Amino acid sequence: VEVAELHIDVIALAISCGYTHAVTLQIGNGNDSTRYRWQGETFPSYHWISHRIFADGSDGDPIPDAQAKHNAVDRIHARLFSRLLDRLSAYSTPSGTLLDDGVCAWINDLANGPPHSIDTLPYVLAGSAKGYLRNGVYVDAGGVKHNRMLNTIATAVGLRKGNGDPVDDFGDASLQRGLIDPMIA
Repeated sequence: VEVAELHIDVIALAISCGYTHAVTLQIGNGNDSTRYRWQGETFPSYHWISHRIFADGSDGDPIPDAQAKHNAVDRIHARLFSRLLDRLSAYSTPSGTLLDDGVCAWINDLANGPPHSIDTLPYVLAGSAKGYLRNGVYVDAGGVKHNRMLNTIATAVGLRKGNGDPVDDFGDASLQRGLIDPMIA
């Protein structure tokens, strides 16, 4: 956690200095074997916790209080995201703060434990991209593919297609084009 906190501080500094405009911080992965500590207890592998058993597959002894352990790790991740938002909010710009000017996304690479689906993957977004995105709302995008979320974010932060139109064609050509309109202010 301490290393992630330091990375977050460097991210905010790099953006505030104009060194970069886009950053990705990945904590763990789909088969994350990190053993988190919470309230003095070292947990089993986070991947095992997500499966609720002492195994990476579907067979193994149950992990006592696996749901509570999973919730504790989610709280650790939420605190790290909150730290990022606090750091970005601490830097003023002519139009507000770095957070007001941009958008931060907190996502997981899987929507659920087994079967490791990527459908209905939740995104938590913070920042309005200078008022382009709605704040403080829950949007059910109705099962659209992730490319439309990425189209919306790209357009929100000022990217445009060569002809000046909003980015609506990210991803494979077989995917439905467009933005997620309920996200737009």
